[in-house]
Amino acid sequence: AWAPDVRFWLVAMQLQADYQLRANSHFRHLSEMIETVVRSFATTARPTDRLVFKLHPHDNGRERWDRVIDHLAAELGLADRLRLIDGGDLGRLLERASGVVVVNSTVGLHALRASKPLAVLGTAVYDMPGLTHQGSLDAFWTSPEPPDPDLVDAFVRLLAATIQVKGDFYDPAGRRAAAAEIVDRVLGDRVNEPGALMPEPPRLAAFANEERRQAPRGGGRER
Repeated sequence: AWAPDVRFWLVAMQLQADYQLRANSHFRHLSEMIETVVRSFATTARPTDRLVFKLHPHDNGRERWDRVIDHLAAELGLADRLRLIDGGDLGRLLERASGVVVVNSTVGLHALRASKPLAVLGTAVYDMPGLTHQGSLDAFWTSPEPPDPDLVDAFVRLLAATIQVKGDFYDPAGRRAAAAEIVDRVLGDRVNEPGALMPEPPRLAAFANEERRQAPRGGGRER
């Protein structure tokens, strides 16, 4: 077991079937993301640092991420520095973590609100100067760029006023609240307003330079 004061970084896993992975990142399989992160960590992170991969709460276990991570740990001599966890309190993990890595998970927003440095490997609405780490992944482990709290607050308020509604897919009361707000915005002609509608998705321009901050990635799909 790791000591209570060990310094660790958190990687938020997404689902392999997540549309955001396929449409808004250059990864076609999460094993590619795992390999990118682990190889960068092995090369440039402090020798005493640890790396924690947190499974998505709805991961069904059909993809053997433990095997992918164990294989890389054995190859790179990181057996005592990598962990894959299933469950755990996200809030407490964020409180303890030195920083967070995502493809484009909504965990990124939680990390920003917790004032944690955030490295984004795909295309995400919150990936911008002042919010996320804009340097390379290699540099993230030793010189992470923290979010500007005032900008985080303004950004969250902007999302709430334009493209987001309060609700919860997994809770009946949350679904009712979201449905009522969505209907109200549609009937009031307030969808993606004011000024949030973009006729051409910004990710198209981003993909032209999609690897500007990525370490070389492997193509293996170990399962």
